[in-house]
Amino acid sequence: MAQYTRFEIYIPVVYTSIETTESGDKQPVIHSLDDGLLRLFIEEATAKYHGITQANPLAPPLYKGWWRPNERREISVDFLTFLFGLVRIDQTDAAQRFFEGWMARFAVEEHQDVILLIHFPVQTIGDFF
Repeated sequence: MAQYTRFEIYIPVVYTSIETTESGDKQPVIHSLDDGLLRLFIEEATAKYHGITQANPLAPPLYKGWWRPNERREISVDFLTFLFGLVRIDQTDAAQRFFEGWMARFAVEEHQDVILLIHFPVQTIGDFF
């Protein structure tokens, strides 16, 4: 058996934000995930950790999420995809910094309060890479 850490990042592919217009009115605006930003993440993750897997990008979003950061705000709905990668156990600390950096970047560029990033140890049968 081989020891790895699995990192999963959940990213909205379609989401609505409330934005202020030039006249000061607030209105909902629908956004889509920036394909270029996602492609860059995949290229960097693949270069560092030999691969990354995304839920089928041609299918409808895999998950629907409801988010309410506090009781005073309305519930937001996101349609999410997720990507995951396996990292050798000895690369876990560096990979955590890498994924946290991307988590923060996705949050800013995709107008999100939170991007969910989880990681946990896994064992594979045989050596993966």
